[in-house]
Amino acid sequence: MKKWIWIGVVAVVAIFFYATYNGFVNREEGLKSAWSNVETQYQRRSDLIPNLVNTVKGYAAHESETLGAVTDARARAASISLSAGELTPAKLAEFQEAQAGVRSALGRLIAVAESYPDLKANQNFLELQAQLEGTENRISVARKQFNEVARTYNVSVRRFPANLVAKMFGFEQKPYFESAEGSEFTFDLSTAADKDLLLAPAMKVSKSADTKVNLAFKHAMHKLAINYASDGTYTQEQLEAVKTTCTAKSSCEVNMAAATVSKTADKTAAFGAAGKAVRFLLVPQTSEEVTLKIEIGGKTVEHTLAGLNEVLKNATQEIPAALDGGKCLTLNLTFGKDGIVVEGSQIGGWEDQGTVDGDISM
Repeated sequence: MKKWIWIGVVAVVAIFFYATYNGFVNREEGLKSAWSNVETQYQRRSDLIPNLVNTVKGYAAHESETLGAVTDARARAASISLSAGELTPAKLAEFQEAQAGVRSALGRLIAVAESYPDLKANQNFLELQAQLEGTENRISVARKQFNEVARTYNVSVRRFPANLVAKMFGFEQKPYFESAEGSEFTFDLSTAADKDLLLAPAMKVSKSADTKVNLAFKHAMHKLAINYASDGTYTQEQLEAVKTTCTAKSSCEVNMAAATVSKTADKTAAFGAAGKAVRFLLVPQTSEEVTLKIEIGGKTVEHTLAGLNEVLKNATQEIPAALDGGKCLTLNLTFGKDGIVVEGSQIGGWEDQGTVDGDISM
């Protein structure tokens, strides 16, 4: 009888070790995958830098110190190669410091561009800047995902009795990406007292009385501007009484240090306004996720912004799929007896992105 008891105990222990060990292996592979994604996003940013530097150099060649700082920061970051298996608090801190140096140098470069109108209007520069902003968002998301995976892995390494297996087979805790205190937070337009959120990338400076910091602030939200007019079908009094309800996603994650907005949440809110000229601030999202409900003279029309492209007549430019932060979409709508005529639509700066003309049937 005792023999079978001992056999049962040994079997239970063997199964426990087998399951726990394989669990650690699976979590470790997940950690490696998350780290690989982090490296991919940082590499994406690094690959953008040469073209960005060359573009700026074409308009501001004498800004050699700023351009050189970007190139040097990129080279230092590229010299630090770190695999998931080599992650220690010290090595990750060194890696993070080097990448922060790149971000800081890029922030100064973008700030310099503000002094050169021709450079700011250069299409290649605008595209590179947009790609850079998108990459910063991807980096923020990848870092957060890595921290979440690392946290799950570390909890399993510390939890008894699994920690006995972890120590036996060398599964050790992994460090996290550290953020400046208070730099990451959730921003909700439906509750924010000040909806016009301004962000500027953090910059590293030496402690010197002569140090001057030039922070390039940008609007983090997207502005939707709608102007109403009439062909005579409706009176000015009726125009002033137009009711517009804009329903859209209202919450997002913000990283103040990186000056990025990421992970727009699924939470939605309805924002109402009355009058012939209304303005809404929106969390960056797609035009498919924004719905407009317009009421005048007892009639109502409702469309998503993206859906307007399907009903516009004589459209000269489509409403864009992405409503980016720092940009403004302006709709000029004219009411007539046969419906709403979209006289024009443009996205601007905030930044200019074009015009749309067409008709909307009520």
